[in-house]
Amino acid sequence: MSKQIRPLTAFKKANPLYYKDHLKKYEDRGASKKDKENRLYWVYCYLQISNKDDFASEGFFWKKAPNSLEAFNNKLTITELGRLLLTGWYYNIEDYTKEVAGYIHRAYYKKLNAGGGINELEYYEAVKHIRENVLYYYNNQPEAKYFILDSLFKKSLQELLPPPTGKLKEHKDLIELLTTIRKSQKKKGIDFWINRSEDLETYSYYLQEILTQLNIDYFSFEEWKANDNKGADEYFNEIEALEKEYRAKVINSTKQIDL
Repeated sequence: MSKQIRPLTAFKKANPLYYKDHLKKYEDRGASKKDKENRLYWVYCYLQISNKDDFASEGFFWKKAPNSLEAFNNKLTITELGRLLLTGWYYNIEDYTKEVAGYIHRAYYKKLNAGGGINELEYYEAVKHIRENVLYYYNNQPEAKYFILDSLFKKSLQELLPPPTGKLKEHKDLIELLTTIRKSQKKKGIDFWINRSEDLETYSYYLQEILTQLNIDYFSFEEWKANDNKGADEYFNEIEALEKEYRAKVINSTKQIDL
């Protein structure tokens, strides 16, 4: 995660004339310190990207007539986009953060034009995540588009991506099955599983006694656990490598998806 900074404060100090001419009048109308700050982030985003062709749809920014503070649309998302853009300015990667803002804007209209409802919190959370990890995404740029698609269009995205195959598919199917079983087990309640645990412990002592009487060697619990963990580590290391390979394939596939 990128270190938490206050880019607006740094921007004011570095650009006092821009702040005075374009931003201060909006700050003065804020009801609280936080409200003033949020208004500035919203307005900064609007001033930076609303004149671009990608952002010609004014409905993204305004509910009613433009330039009325009460008409601000998508306050959470656009305020967070302003934070992202100023964070980009702070790290001298603002062109990249504008590209990300374009992804968010197009994702908004892609869903709107498809007749889908807009859950603004989803858009806000997606932008916030990218802002908090902006240097990672700048250095791994295809991942930002994949993250946005996966966050906002998960179901339809899965239909477009290559499915996992082989051992990775078997692993995912097993995880899905175990998740279903675990949900079913939870319904039995804690008392059932306490009693079950006690019964299994008693049964294990019974088996140990038989093995001892027959003079058959067996692992202690600690030995068995260490051996089991070793096998599990080997298995999950293999799955991790397959996941990494599959993720690279998926991210490469998203380059071809229009957004």
